[in-house]
Amino acid sequence: MDVVIQWVLLAAGGLMVLAAGFAAMRSRRMVEWKTVLAGLDGEPQIQHIGTGGEGCFAVFAYSYRVAGKVYSGEWRSPLFPNERQAREWVARSLPRTAGLTVKYRPDRPQVSELETQIPETQGHADL
Repeated sequence: MDVVIQWVLLAAGGLMVLAAGFAAMRSRRMVEWKTVLAGLDGEPQIQHIGTGGEGCFAVFAYSYRVAGKVYSGEWRSPLFPNERQAREWVARSLPRTAGLTVKYRPDRPQVSELETQIPETQGHADL
């Protein structure tokens, strides 16, 4: 029985060392993302899920410039039960005057994430 406990402890210790090694490698590879202003590319498009009216969401296309080159991305809204609610949410939530901010990876500027004040959970619950 003592041998089994020793092997279990040895295996647990080995896993902890491996986990610490992977965490150290990830922290070295983590890159500080930068921010830049972005603009919306047209009006948000409403996309439907499935063919039986299972729901829909709005897709916001945006573009941004890094070192003179233009990149683009998309952001999807929360899911809504119908198109009317999705369009009402877009009308309420879409920033009309302020620019949007995008976070991008400096080593891969095509990888981005929209930083927005658009509420992700507000909308269909209060309509």
